[in-house]
Amino acid sequence: DRNGRTPLHFALGNADRAASPSVVKLLLHQNPDVVNITDKDKADLPLHLLATRANTLRDTQCAERENATKCLDLYLDAKPYPTAAFLAALQSLPEWLRDRAVVTSTVKNILNEKLSEPFPAFRRLFDIYWHITIIVFYVICVQKSIDQRLEFEKDPTRSERVPTKWLIPLYLGAISFTVWELVQILSLKSLGLFNTW
Repeated sequence: DRNGRTPLHFALGNADRAASPSVVKLLLHQNPDVVNITDKDKADLPLHLLATRANTLRDTQCAERENATKCLDLYLDAKPYPTAAFLAALQSLPEWLRDRAVVTSTVKNILNEKLSEPFPAFRRLFDIYWHITIIVFYVICVQKSIDQRLEFEKDPTRSERVPTKWLIPLYLGAISFTVWELVQILSLKSLGLFNTW
């Protein structure tokens, strides 16, 4: 149409209908590359329209949910490119459909590829390092604080604090996690997916 939407966009936008899985199967059989075409208006993949429709389905609409699930399976079997738009569309799926998507071999392979890239791997290792550091220094600070309070009860003239050098890793860890969360918030907001945070 004039917005650059393909027939697959319309079929997945109506994924809850009984005929939709058959239509999606036919369209993907004719041209599997259509899964990667975005519309001109918002640069949405067909998967975005499936997510929009699926988010309106209630728990009681079992047949409609089954049709949407079949459409998702067919879409993912066509092996879409692992672009940022694709990953954002996956995140915008409702939980019941996202749970189905992440167990498919296509999404597993994409996530394995993305997570094994240098930056995400570094980020995971960095998180582990900071978590361990914070736990260790937290335990040390708590023990020192308890010891100092017990000493203060014995001798009220002594009032020492936990040394700042023991608190610095805790503050750095808190700042690191806060910055990371802010980056995630801004990233999701720029993609229009803030509600998934």
